[in-house]
Amino acid sequence: MAQTDEMMSAKPKQRERGESSKSVVDYVAEAIRAGVLDGRYAPGQRLVEADITQEFGISRGPLREALRRLAADGVVEIQAHRGATVKRPSRAELRDMFRVREVLEGLAARMAAEHIKEQGLRQKTATALAGLRESGPLFDVMDYIEDNERFHRTIFELSGNGKLQQSMRQLQMPTYRFAFFRLFKSANRQRSSEQHGAILDAIQAGDPDRAEAEMRAHVRDTEELSRGMPDVFFRSKPSYL
Repeated sequence: MAQTDEMMSAKPKQRERGESSKSVVDYVAEAIRAGVLDGRYAPGQRLVEADITQEFGISRGPLREALRRLAADGVVEIQAHRGATVKRPSRAELRDMFRVREVLEGLAARMAAEHIKEQGLRQKTATALAGLRESGPLFDVMDYIEDNERFHRTIFELSGNGKLQQSMRQLQMPTYRFAFFRLFKSANRQRSSEQHGAILDAIQAGDPDRAEAEMRAHVRDTEELSRGMPDVFFRSKPSYL
């Protein structure tokens, strides 16, 4: 929520300086995205244009452009005569996403291990590891989401493959993440942190086979945990059917 509050406090200054329409679109898109991530906007919730334009003090043009951008990123979906709603995936969509992510993230871990001997990468993995193994029984949901995303983003950066990173960005499902991690028990978080450590150990050891195997097992484990989410978070059918 702090991120959203900062954006809100920055809005009057941006408008006073006469920021371009492009920057207004960026600002609104990021504010809505932050609202989805921190649970302010729930999966399936309709985003009423009149309410949002009043909240942010903008016209419908920049808002609609921001919503189109978020739709392209899979954060919202836009339907004729209904407008924009926060995307609610089906269980099948989530399952399909995890299966593709298992392959891509496994490949990223393998490539990271292959490149580990390049200058500076050992320190980068050590930095990524810091704080991820030190987990207690209590944790802040948003902090953990940020730590988890930093971990996975770092692995893709270490892979050195831009196309792989681009493909992974297209497989994000931000609308379910807050709900998922809210249900995360401390034991689940501890297990996830241990898996992160095993993946990074394999990468730092320069062992591609082990790095890929550890990452794929981690993604499968996360997918299995996601099956315990209540039906209210899912639509009945995939949007591509």
